[in-house]
Amino acid sequence: MAVATYFLLVQVGLQGTEFGLALGHAVHAIPFVVVIVVANLRDLNPACERAARSLGAGPLATFRTILAPLIMPALIVAAFFAFLTSFDDVIYVLFLGIGTVNTLPMRMWEGIKQDVNP
Repeated sequence: MAVATYFLLVQVGLQGTEFGLALGHAVHAIPFVVVIVVANLRDLNPACERAARSLGAGPLATFRTILAPLIMPALIVAAFFAFLTSFDDVIYVLFLGIGTVNTLPMRMWEGIKQDVNP
């Protein structure tokens, strides 16, 4: 996947940029986020939203007071999984950020390559 993203970014002209690296990480992490959030949204009870609307809450108030607190745990877990996915992918940094970006996985990779002491 990193090789395919590399060739796509070369065609667009974003290879070696921070934006290209962020875009590559985002595309790689989106499936994890979508699966977690969709699973949470499927289990939401629509009666809660209907009850708030029937009691006079507007769409924004319903989202802010009812839906957002119910969705927030899934968003936090999805963000955590996206972070872990990006944190673990040294391959993406090696392919997409050649010499220009110094991220934590890249520093860890350099430490493993250069030093024996963990």
